[in-house]
Amino acid sequence: MTSQLTPYTGRDFPDPLTLIESGNLADSTKALYRGILLPIADRITDIQALTAYADNLSESRRRTLKSAVSLWVKECTKLLESQVTPETLAIVQATVMRLKALPKAIRVSTPKGKRAHTWLTEKQITKLYRACEDELMGLRDRVALGLMVTTGIRRQELVNLRWAHIVRQPYEGELCAVVSVVQGKGGKDRAIPLTVQMDKLLDEWAGWAGRKGYVIRSLGMAQDLSNPETPMSCAAIHNLVKKRGKLAGIPSLAPHDLRRTFAQAIWENTGDLLLVGALLGHSSIETTRQYLSLDVRKQREAVQVIKWGPGEP
Repeated sequence: MTSQLTPYTGRDFPDPLTLIESGNLADSTKALYRGILLPIADRITDIQALTAYADNLSESRRRTLKSAVSLWVKECTKLLESQVTPETLAIVQATVMRLKALPKAIRVSTPKGKRAHTWLTEKQITKLYRACEDELMGLRDRVALGLMVTTGIRRQELVNLRWAHIVRQPYEGELCAVVSVVQGKGGKDRAIPLTVQMDKLLDEWAGWAGRKGYVIRSLGMAQDLSNPETPMSCAAIHNLVKKRGKLAGIPSLAPHDLRRTFAQAIWENTGDLLLVGALLGHSSIETTRQYLSLDVRKQREAVQVIKWGPGEP
């Protein structure tokens, strides 16, 4: 591909379509990114061409383009930084700055207002569980919902989850089930213990689906489980959550509400903000705080246990 950036070592940047194809992404996401990048792939470093192309897309497609370009920029930056030398430091820094300007040039609107956050109660979680009927699709949906609410896994991480990522690790003389989330958002891996109930539910699902390929897979119109390499898309997961939420009497339920519920449960049980952030895969505590309903009264009462000086006269 022709680069509009100054060469840093004489090597070209990775072709965006090739990079997407080789990335750790669900097939549905690869197809989405390939489709949006194809018309601009050979001019992706031309910021004017990229901006003009983006401005003619719908809002949702601009967001997809921004995500795809951001992924490409991240990989190019890693390549540049891995090869930097004292002699090329200045040009690498300048090139990285120009690369990082590309996704910023894709203008997307900021949603107005703030969506009311939802944290499910134990009763609502039970209703959501029971909203999934006892047949193939119902069991599949129950497993998907259960993984989101008991591990805090993101939609993209869920559709990428394979049976090989569910492992057993020794703990206090026993083997305990753990979900290994590989290359989550921000490129971070993390391990999340499974509850006993979730482990049993996965065993039940494995009796139908086997333990190969993707855990949460598309069944299609034929309700077919024969192909373990057919993951659901992120959009399908969103629709699944919305459908089951409506059946459970929880309208407008979204996947992130399940992740937020998981975070709140861990926070209330431990009071450990760092632990919550680690389980969610966050880099920033401030991001973690946004997931929680923090009781200001409890905070004020809690700090009163700290005495400094003579205390009461």
